[in-house]
Formats: sequence, C-alpha cells, structure tokens
Amino acid sequence: MKIKKTICFSGILSLVLLMSCIPKQNGQTSVSDQKKDLTENERIKSHLNSLDIRMELVDSLFFGRVDMIECVIINNSDYDLRSGSMYDIKQFESGQWKQSQIPLNMIWNDEEIIVPVKSNRRFEASIHYLNLKPGRYRIEKEYEIHLPFKRTTNPHRITLSHEFVINSQNS
Repeated sequence: MKIKKTICFSGILSLVLLMSCIPKQNGQTSVSDQKKDLTENERIKSHLNSLDIRMELVDSLFFGRVDMIECVIINNSDYDLRSGSMYDIKQFESGQWKQSQIPLNMIWNDEEIIVPVKSNRRFEASIHYLNLKPGRYRIEKEYEIHLPFKRTTNPHRITLSHEFVINSQNS
C-alpha cells in the first residue's frame, strides 16, 4: 500500500513539474515578462525624450482674428519624422487643456509630411474655421519615429506642441 501511495505521489509530482515546463500560450505573460516590457518601454520613452525634436511657432502672440499659424518642426535627431496633415488645437480653460471643436465636415488632406534627419520643415496650420476667441491655446501634432534598435510594425509616436496666445483687437 505504501508503494502505491509513493508511486501515485511521484506521478502527481511529475505531472506538476511537467506542466510548469510547458511554454505559455500567446496572450499569457508572467510578472517578470511584464516588468521586462515596462523597463523596455521606460527606456524607449527616455530615449525619445532625449532627442532634440521640437516644434516652434513663427509667431506665438496674435491680435484679433487668426486664420493661419506657421509652425517649424526642428529635427536634430538621427531619425526621420513622418506625419499626416492633421493637428489638434486645444484651449486652456479652468486650469485644463480642452480640445477645440473641430467641425464635423473637416477634411484633412491625405499627404505625408516628412522631416528628414537633421533638418527643419515649415507647415501652415489653417485655423480660420475654429473662430478662436481671445485666450491661451496650444497646437499639437503627432509624428511617427521608427527606432532602429527595435524593429516593429507599430512605430513609436511623439507629440510636439507649442503654445500661443490670442489677444483682443484693442490690446
């Protein structure tokens, strides 16, 4: 009887050990895998933030009605930046940035904007359709950046922004 219990216990122990050696199925991650991904994401984010890539406005103080904002994207990095023609305008209200109301019939041109390595590129943001009132605003534009040390079909994205102010005509 003792031998049967020992054999049964050994069989169960072997089964448990065997199950722990079977690779995880897709979608399952262990805690150490999640920590590894988090560390890698932090490293990538830190690297992206260290790049000398920024947006500047030709003018950031306006009076009265504003139809167009001229932006300069400065890319002093070793990566090409790629974007479409879309951008966001946000207004600072009650201590928070709030999305401006873009008309439902707004159509963005399907064009690719490329800012090559170590170069600048100007673009004009037409904002006449927003009829912005005096206040503090921010323009935001998202760019894709492909990092060479991590090949992926999902490129990393950075959002460049710059603030501007519209004063009333009388100021």
